[in-house]
Amino acid sequence: MRILVTGGAGFIGSHVADRFLAAGHQVAVLDNLATGFREFVPREARFYRADVTDPAALAACFAEFRPEVVSHHAAQIDVRKSVTDPVFDATVNILGGLRLLEACSRHGTRKVIYASTGRMRPSP
Repeated sequence: MRILVTGGAGFIGSHVADRFLAAGHQVAVLDNLATGFREFVPREARFYRADVTDPAALAACFAEFRPEVVSHHAAQIDVRKSVTDPVFDATVNILGGLRLLEACSRHGTRKVIYASTGRMRPSP
């Protein structure tokens, strides 16, 4: 199966990509490297340096790789940034997610796996 892992240059996404490869799947990673690291991307995976908020970059990736499954891990993860710049946070996490889903719909992706987590620290 052809699986696209968004955020696959991050700690969790890169391990997910490793597991998909170990299971015998063809894997591509899409990451803008804002918080991820190119060296985390498995050598066997195709790499697209792109942002989930960029419709043209998503279209190019989807047209070339034709993912059957998308495992979505790309996100703006800094809680402080989400508090100080909620519009940026929403642009990446909400609009980026919607643009990714639109690309999936346009290109016939069969399944989307969405990973989400968050951690809030109690106020002092």
